[in-house]
Amino acid sequence: MRSSIAASNASGVLIFSGCTALKNLDLNSSVGASSLKGCTALEKVTFGATVVTVGKEAFSGCTALLEVILPEGLETIEDQAFYGCSAMKKIVLPKTLKTVGAEILYGTQSLEDLHYRGTENEWYKVEKDKNWNKSAGMTYIDKYKAS
Repeated sequence: MRSSIAASNASGVLIFSGCTALKNLDLNSSVGASSLKGCTALEKVTFGATVVTVGKEAFSGCTALLEVILPEGLETIEDQAFYGCSAMKKIVLPKTLKTVGAEILYGTQSLEDLHYRGTENEWYKVEKDKNWNKSAGMTYIDKYKAS
């Protein structure tokens, strides 16, 4: 069984939802709502430069996902995009980010590093839901960290 896939169009809702054998994924388009929800074996996702949106609950329940490095060009992370990614240790946000939804990191109790590639002033201009960092693994995740 193949455990790696290259997807040029994952913008459809539920495209790989519940696929428990998928371990690695190369994405070259925006990620639609719930498109990878419950992919419990997914460990690594490589994002192409054309990804502009991570949809609502896109990676919800991807309990093996360890690290997410979002590409420059990404503008929006919708509500609960990484909800329940309990093994995630690191996420890197691009300086092109404009909007962050609610509870994007809810249930990421292993999260140790959150990095933003822009300046501190750019970070504060990003439109963030008031509950964007609710129940994340880090105690004070809203603190600016440049990478």
